[in-house]
Amino acid sequence: MGLELSLDRLKSLAKFAFGMGSLQVLITGLVFVAFALPAGSSLGTRFLEMVCGAPASLVSIRSLDEAVVIAAALSMSSSAFVLQLLSERGETPTRFGSATLGILLFQDIAIVPFLVLLPLIESSGGMENATSDTLLGMLGPTAFNSAAGLAMLLFGGRIVLRKLYEGVAATLH
Repeated sequence: MGLELSLDRLKSLAKFAFGMGSLQVLITGLVFVAFALPAGSSLGTRFLEMVCGAPASLVSIRSLDEAVVIAAALSMSSSAFVLQLLSERGETPTRFGSATLGILLFQDIAIVPFLVLLPLIESSGGMENATSDTLLGMLGPTAFNSAAGLAMLLFGGRIVLRKLYEGVAATLH
């Protein structure tokens, strides 16, 4: 979604993205975690069992890890769906549309740290056993590998692909 926006438009959305977007993800995530805890007998589990008729084995939250993963997933929304609604209603250029677009951009960016942290937390034995030292010790190599991969992409895109395209262009003339 952010790839089709100009740099000026992205800058104007930054206050919405980092202000309202971070607040939306944080508050929504906390509400869903609170709804899913305490593990085994939460309000959310009872609601799904009684009102929806779901079996307890399917909807029972067994740990803080499960509650956080479910909350993180539920705090995100579908950018494609929301942008289609804004477009159909003609609200994309309005202040409301800009705020919504900023929040959606933050959600799209926020999913990356969630996806990086999930395997790290799981490999350290869950959130109950994970300490900041443990996570930082595992996050260091992951961050290094990510930075190295990004550097390789930039190098490949700027130098290797440029030379390749120049060679192709030279053969066409």
